[in-house]
Amino acid sequence: MQPEWQPLLNDLDRLQEATIEKDGKVITTRTHVSGQVGNVFKATGIALPANISELPPRT
Repeated sequence: MQPEWQPLLNDLDRLQEATIEKDGKVITTRTHVSGQVGNVFKATGIALPANISELPPRT
């Protein structure tokens, strides 16, 4: 695997995460990976978090 740097950096810039709090629930969501990002993370042994996850309520 030999990804091109600029397209890879552009794909990484599009990778975002947001936390939503409502009615005592806390949900974290992230954008889907695009381009070579998923393959690069996999090749380095880094697992991406789930697209959507519910966290315990904040105190």
